[in-house]
Amino acid sequence: MPGIREKTEELIDLIKHSKEYRSYNELRAFITHESGLKDRIDSFRRDVLILQNDPNSDPESFSRIRKDYEDILENPQVMEYLSAEESVVEMMREIYEKLGSAVNLDLSFLEEVKELNI
Repeated sequence: MPGIREKTEELIDLIKHSKEYRSYNELRAFITHESGLKDRIDSFRRDVLILQNDPNSDPESFSRIRKDYEDILENPQVMEYLSAEESVVEMMREIYEKLGSAVNLDLSFLEEVKELNI
């Protein structure tokens, strides 16, 4: 296990020094210091996440959210921040997928859990 821990630390260091993560952190620092902007962005992200997971959502719902948050979505720094965040999330998703597909765990029981809506 020591070798795995060491490589994990190396991966963390690579992620933290990646262009994507550094850009995200710089923009996050800016957003955090702008009065009320982070709260507004978090509300937008929360509303979009809820809609994305609502099987009854429609394109009009997304249009309404974009209109409700038009004030922040027109801010170039906000759009850069959201784009940078998406890049980091995509990088992490790829890492998780590669790890998950490379390590053969029997997770078939999750299908039963999924059927129970848990």
